[in-house]
Amino acid sequence: MNNLWDNPGARREAKRLGRGPGSGLGKTSGKGHKGQYARSGGTNNRGFEGGQNPLHKRFPKFCMQKGRFNNGKVFEQLNLGQLAYFIEKGRLDSSSTIQIKDLVESGVVSSVKDGIKILGKGAEKFKALDVKLDLEVSDASKVAIDAIKEAGGSISVQYRTPLLMRAHLAPHKFNENHELKTPMPHNKAIKKLEKLKNKGLEVSYPNAPWFTDNYEKIMEERSEKKRRMREAQHSEFLPVFPAPRIPFANRDQPKVKKDLLPTKFKFP
Repeated sequence: MNNLWDNPGARREAKRLGRGPGSGLGKTSGKGHKGQYARSGGTNNRGFEGGQNPLHKRFPKFCMQKGRFNNGKVFEQLNLGQLAYFIEKGRLDSSSTIQIKDLVESGVVSSVKDGIKILGKGAEKFKALDVKLDLEVSDASKVAIDAIKEAGGSISVQYRTPLLMRAHLAPHKFNENHELKTPMPHNKAIKKLEKLKNKGLEVSYPNAPWFTDNYEKIMEERSEKKRRMREAQHSEFLPVFPAPRIPFANRDQPKVKKDLLPTKFKFP
């Protein structure tokens, strides 16, 4: 009696209807026991928590993320070779100052959000063109600045906020009777503008009394700070401040051997 069983296919499992993924009919994975298809229910993605916000989204992200600190302005890049090509084709008028708006309207740049930066690629082609060019952009490389100045031209930077940049690119979208005034730049903006000025660009921005009126005093404080750091005790151990984060930067500096902590402790 214990060796009796039904013929294959005589008894079949009831078909579950209206159970969704739990019906067991969602996926087939080949033939299983006694020639029947092995059935399995629905599956969820890894990390699925029933629809609530998962754990990896509830906690903040730390460590080095891509673009975590580089969230500043993104400039459209324009090479000197491309600029010389459009001048040679007659798309740009070199007799007057070329602004960002002119570069967009002539089709040199398709779209601009924060500004345009001039790069030095194709400087030989630009020098061969031998055209005096006056540019007003957002930034430029050292090679591009030297090439434009050697040809007798100039390159300048006008401080603009995002609102003023949109008004400069599309003035028809703003009221003609309402004049937008350029606000005083904040501290970080002034530092960036001063770096551009030291690079060789002609920078113009509204008067910032805390900086422009006290420029000499601020420079004296900086030089005094550097002098105190240079003449401080053990300053020879740190020739550059802050210490450069480059390989083998501190190779010649004396090393202090540290005593290792004991691996075993004896408690009284």
